[in-house]
Amino acid sequence: MLRCSNLVAIALAGFLANCCVLAAQTAPPGYKLHLWTRDASAIVNQGQPLVIMVSLKNVSSQLINVEEDKSLSGDANYKLSVLDINGKEPPLTAYHRLLRGKPDPKDPMMILNSDSILVPLGPRGTLTNPIDLSKLYSLKPGQYTVQARREYDSQGDSVASDSLTVTITSR
Repeated sequence: MLRCSNLVAIALAGFLANCCVLAAQTAPPGYKLHLWTRDASAIVNQGQPLVIMVSLKNVSSQLINVEEDKSLSGDANYKLSVLDINGKEPPLTAYHRLLRGKPDPKDPMMILNSDSILVPLGPRGTLTNPIDLSKLYSLKPGQYTVQARREYDSQGDSVASDSLTVTITSR
């Protein structure tokens, strides 16, 4: 006959084993994201392209296969968070609404072609994608904080980049 304390110990062991399995399933892949701009000042005039670079680096000792959509630059590979100094997201362009799967009925008709491939990324290897924020957001003069996320499994788990501050100036 099992004592109550033994039942608790068995239940706790089972619970901890399940937690370990869940942690192993949702452990992030061996990569890190980094944001940067070609121009170290990260300042552009309103209406000019604001191109950020997103680098995905394999920090593991294993080969990682990364799914890349080569037809849309880096636009489809990352989920971006762009916030002004008040913590508000600027208005999305029609193109960005379509990328997010939430087009407005008033948006012009657009068709996106997708060309996804698996790119093998060796240890310490890096993939870099340019993303033109001015194609995705209607940016007014001001300062914005940008962060990128990349999903790595079918449950939507993701890895976040560092934050980057960019400034839009009036012409």
